[in-house]
Amino acid sequence: MIIAYTLCCRTVSDPILQANTVSMRSEKGPRSMPDIVPARSPALPILVVDDEDEIVNLLCAVLEDDGFRVLTAKNGADALTLIQQNPVALVLTDLMMPQGSGLDLARRLRGDPQTARIPIILMSAAMPRQVSQLFTHVIHKPFSIDVVIDMVHQLLAH
Repeated sequence: MIIAYTLCCRTVSDPILQANTVSMRSEKGPRSMPDIVPARSPALPILVVDDEDEIVNLLCAVLEDDGFRVLTAKNGADALTLIQQNPVALVLTDLMMPQGSGLDLARRLRGDPQTARIPIILMSAAMPRQVSQLFTHVIHKPFSIDVVIDMVHQLLAH
């Protein structure tokens, strides 16, 4: 099986991402470039797992603008394969995806001693019962990009 993954390379100046950034407003309004302060990048990349290209592209652009390296996967099965080949600092995952849900991914990561301590942020409109046991944090969709980025910074600061 060949697993395709990408290193994100789009920037917030991309017109598609600008439209998505404006539609995902925080209470402060859309995230603007002067508000973005590059972070110290962890040695390991962040993995974004979602089957919606718009969300993946938006998260990649903003995380990379903050100084993080980002890997992506379209589903939980691909994410597991990717993590076996490339250790990650943190996982941002959707819940409902084909070929391996975010819940399946979290169960597998928590069940393996080598990956059990990786922070997992769930981004979803639907909430499973096992949220408190499997996920480090839950962000409800639609989400504010500021909330996601702030949570990533908090989890990686420890």
